[in-house]
Amino acid sequence: MKSSRTKLERYRRQTILEQVGEEGQAALGAARVLVVGLGGLGSPVALYLAAAGVGTLGLVDFDLVELSNLQRQMIFSESQVGQPKVMAARARLLALNSALKVNVHKIALNQANAAELIAGYDLVVDCSDNFAARYAINDACLALGKPFVFGSLYRFEGQVSFFCHEEAPCYRCFYPDLEQAGGDCATAQLVPNCAEAGILGSMAGVIGSLQATEALKYLLGQKEELLAASVLMFDGLAMSFSRLGLKPRTDCHCRNAAMRGHLSGMDGGIVSGADVSAGSAAASGAAVSISPAQLAQMLDEDEDLLLLDVRALKEHRAMRLRNSTLIPLPELTERISELDGEERPIVVYCRSGVRSRKACSLLRDCGFEDVRNLTGGILAWYREFEEKSIESDAALETY
Repeated sequence: MKSSRTKLERYRRQTILEQVGEEGQAALGAARVLVVGLGGLGSPVALYLAAAGVGTLGLVDFDLVELSNLQRQMIFSESQVGQPKVMAARARLLALNSALKVNVHKIALNQANAAELIAGYDLVVDCSDNFAARYAINDACLALGKPFVFGSLYRFEGQVSFFCHEEAPCYRCFYPDLEQAGGDCATAQLVPNCAEAGILGSMAGVIGSLQATEALKYLLGQKEELLAASVLMFDGLAMSFSRLGLKPRTDCHCRNAAMRGHLSGMDGGIVSGADVSAGSAAASGAAVSISPAQLAQMLDEDEDLLLLDVRALKEHRAMRLRNSTLIPLPELTERISELDGEERPIVVYCRSGVRSRKACSLLRDCGFEDVRNLTGGILAWYREFEEKSIESDAALETY
């Protein structure tokens, strides 16, 4: 009885809301939410969901707490610098709400593991700091029939939306091409990350709080008011909000029933960014993908491969896979003769997997059959294996 009274008092300020009530609070207690990334956005999201009484939180992050995180990642303290973020956050969340169940996943989410991580949860909140992870989240959510709350930061600006909900648009409807994507520490080729561009710490609090609100609305059944067909944009300097209407792209693979709501027709349980039909990759002209783990195994077994880097020379010099051949994508057509007579399997990579996918299609058009695209590019490789098989002519920080 005492426990029941304590629980009633704890959540009384929200259970008096007609949209919550005791029934809504019970729904929150039964909910399972996966928070991907414990940076500036993940910190307020995790804290507010825990405080609201969400029963189970999954935390995904592979990083350690650094001193520079404390400017915006309010879930951590100085005493936790050097600790794994997932463990440090778990301790803070349980101190806030001891009834909470916290699952920790000290791993980098990618195309290879996204479906397995997401399958055990009702909702995903994307607080990742790179767009390759966002595509992996999007594709896994489509495959599993689960929605996710999107958020991103850039200097004094932020965006929030709700993707993959029923027939609503997916993230690829918003950003159909990886190289167009930017935002919160994003790694798009022409978009500086947070360390380079800077970020106002309180902006993370604003956008993270909005993400948490979207998550709670969904869990409470307030689905008519979700940002499922629009993107909310906030300008912190002008202190203004605006809303961008969003419609599904007719050519997006989320419009294909075979790609939405179940796992059939998918490579390893995830919709590949190049796959838009249930047909074979060879028939459609799409690139066959290979994960960093699969490539690592092939390299460990000394398989004879041609590693083809299609980035710019500066990128290649900064960080590349050992024994790579460089042919930048803009030069590939006129230099295709350099590959004449090549019989080895070709693994093509770039920064994030977009340029390499285009290069794979071009190579197939020119008659090369055994061509594979490295999923997530060299960034995905570095997140999983760090400096294994990596060469560099320059400091990695310049990359």
